[in-house]
Amino acid sequence: MNRNFRSIAVASFSLFAALAHASNAQPGPGATQPGVRTQGPAVQQIKKPDLIAESAGPQFLFRVRNVGSANSPASTTRVMCYTNTAGPPSERCVEGTHFNVNPSIVNPPGTTKAGGNVWMVPTGGLDATTGFTTFSLNIKATPAFNAQGLRFQVCADAVNAIGELNEGNNCQWFVYNWPN
Repeated sequence: MNRNFRSIAVASFSLFAALAHASNAQPGPGATQPGVRTQGPAVQQIKKPDLIAESAGPQFLFRVRNVGSANSPASTTRVMCYTNTAGPPSERCVEGTHFNVNPSIVNPPGTTKAGGNVWMVPTGGLDATTGFTTFSLNIKATPAFNAQGLRFQVCADAVNAIGELNEGNNCQWFVYNWPN
């Protein structure tokens, strides 16, 4: 009996030692432990700026924001003016007919005007996710267009100089009516 007990004790100890060794063993290169999930390559988030145009209030007040994940360099914002008629914009604003220059408002430095209804506005670099700039144009609607208002298309990064997360959200349309 003593002999049987001793055989059971040795067998139990050997089994315990084998289990303990197995639990401390590490898998070989390329192998995984059962029940352990392997991780694939790290997913890299693409960091790019993403400029959008917004209305910032009455009287031709516009905002360009960077909603992207990287800072943006300086760019140019284009503002185009049309009459506010039904359907797609077709009639361009004409100075003296649709709008007049408002001398009490100064355009942002470096702003140029072309074709009578297009302003190119320099936009400085903007911080990721929180950066924005707000500007106004030095125009006001003529009395004949106060009620009808004027329609503006504002395009951030108008010349597509910046590689952005979303190139399709740069332009927005806004209508301004008077009096505000």
